[in-house]
Amino acid sequence: ALQFLVKTMNRYSESLREVGNETEQAAYVGNLFAAVAANTALDAGKLAAALNYVGSEAAVYGISLGETSAILGLLADRGFDASRGGTALRRILGQLAKEGYSAGEAIEALLNGTNGYSDALAKFGLRGAGPAASLGGLREEFELLLETIEGSDSFLNQFSTVLDTSLEASLKRVSSAATEVALAFAEEFGPALKNVLRNVVRLLNVFSDIPKPLKVIIISLGAFLAIAG
Repeated sequence: ALQFLVKTMNRYSESLREVGNETEQAAYVGNLFAAVAANTALDAGKLAAALNYVGSEAAVYGISLGETSAILGLLADRGFDASRGGTALRRILGQLAKEGYSAGEAIEALLNGTNGYSDALAKFGLRGAGPAASLGGLREEFELLLETIEGSDSFLNQFSTVLDTSLEASLKRVSSAATEVALAFAEEFGPALKNVLRNVVRLLNVFSDIPKPLKVIIISLGAFLAIAG
């Protein structure tokens, strides 16, 4: 997923510059994918597959990621999803580019076309005819979908909420587990630890009563043994 996110950002680097820095671009792409999945028949995986077929061509043509995704979403809602929709859109855009259409004019021609299947068949061939004909008259639906997916910030908000909730719950579980371990440890080893600590205190008291020259000798001997291993 991360690899395709980077690939998409690189593919649409020109049009994404207006979104902001790389962090903002990544957030935009993530939100857009989530919004497309929520509002069309394309899930994120199918959108990624479709963009593998048409994304580079659309980007070079001058069609934005949002516009490309919206068209692919409309095609998916009409049965032309994933690779089929991506392949068909690539063929359609290629033909319109040959005829001299700009990116904006190509979108207008696709969405406003009302000449039906026979006209689309003559212009785009068998593989492009059905998808092209199905987009005719969908201008308003396209604009509404484009506005929805480009203006969505639901992905990061939902992810942030899930992350916060999961992190809080995890910390609570860790704290609870640590408390249980501490109680079990104290119950199991408490008496033995008390004896050890009492002996340590006695040893320290004895050491504190030793004359200073003898303390120096003991400490030096201990340091030597530690170094010698």
